[in-house]
Amino acid sequence: MITIQNINPILNKTIVIYAQKKLGVTASVWLHEIARKLEEYNWPIDCWQVGKDSAGNEIKIDRLGRFLFGVPGYDGHVRIVTNGPEITIYYPSEPTEAEALFNKLKSEIEIPNQLAP
Repeated sequence: MITIQNINPILNKTIVIYAQKKLGVTASVWLHEIARKLEEYNWPIDCWQVGKDSAGNEIKIDRLGRFLFGVPGYDGHVRIVTNGPEITIYYPSEPTEAEALFNKLKSEIEIPNQLAP
């Protein structure tokens, strides 16, 4: 289990992903949907933070993906900036397992030798 020690981490790492099309403001939702299907997204974490749905029910932040991408009532710890088909994801260096999730996400999205400059 991954232990989250810093609940307010600095977004000091980046990864650039090249999509097949321009995404604009829909990039974060699109990335999140792809990430949810990855094994790394569901790695268990120990984090005391919780989100809340519209009915006031608590949503546990018990998976790496929830900690990074957020849930209703909990913003998460990534920021996504787009420039045409180029998507830059800013994320924290802790937990270190976040890098594995984003590297896997990049490999799922990019077509080898076709999108990266």
